[in-house]
Amino acid sequence: MLFLHHGTVWPRPGTSRFSNPVAAAMVERAEALLDGDQEALLATADAFDAWASSKPSARTIVLVGGDNAERGAAALADLGVAPMAPPLASRMTSER
Repeated sequence: MLFLHHGTVWPRPGTSRFSNPVAAAMVERAEALLDGDQEALLATADAFDAWASSKPSARTIVLVGGDNAERGAAALADLGVAPMAPPLASRMTSER
């Protein structure tokens, strides 16, 4: 089955995890967030970049935290996107 999303025809979600490379990167990003795997997060940012998905890439870099968060925030600002709140782990650490 196919469906239309933003003018592009894609296989219906769930038919194949990797039928949409951007969706696959989002799933991998979620897994990396759950695992706390910063290297995997940076790899998903690269995957978004490979598919010209600048906003998800920049948001992912913000989620990595630290100096990367500043780099991601700058990229979001360059895109005209509102800033993100820092990741929860960063906020919890800075409040202690």
